[in-house]
Amino acid sequence: MFLQNLLRFYKTQTKVNIVSMVILGFVLLSSWFWTGSTEKSELEDEIRLNIPDIMVYDSKEALKETLIVSARTPNTAMASKMFLISKDGEEIKKYYTDNLLKLGWKYSGYEAQIDYRDNEHDADIFFFDKGEYRFLLYFSPPLEVKKESKYFYKKPQYTIHFAKKRVLDK
Repeated sequence: MFLQNLLRFYKTQTKVNIVSMVILGFVLLSSWFWTGSTEKSELEDEIRLNIPDIMVYDSKEALKETLIVSARTPNTAMASKMFLISKDGEEIKKYYTDNLLKLGWKYSGYEAQIDYRDNEHDADIFFFDKGEYRFLLYFSPPLEVKKESKYFYKKPQYTIHFAKKRVLDK
């Protein structure tokens, strides 16, 4: 009798514990999600408003409408999107450079990304700054790829990243 009562008590307590843990988990997750969501959306809106008013290369779409804005925390938001290169990468770079310079952006540098596993140049990164914002053009493989490079056969693409400078530090 005692053993049966103990077993029944254990089963009911286990069900109560599982249910209470699920409810507690849901409450904690919900509160974590809702506390930062308004701050994130305000930051995402701010980023979207400051994206340069230019069109995507070889497209009729505005860059503002194309870039995907996301905020991982209430303090960091970034807009980005990857595009496949169907034409000359230098032409694409020139298009964005000319349009950004017309809008008052300053070219602030170039960086060759090196894959340190094999010490090979695997991407070109171009930086443009205006006020507290940074526009980054990322070409992979690099614009000038050697035929002996392992990246020669990689499908060419470029990625645009846009955020505040502290998020996209060099």
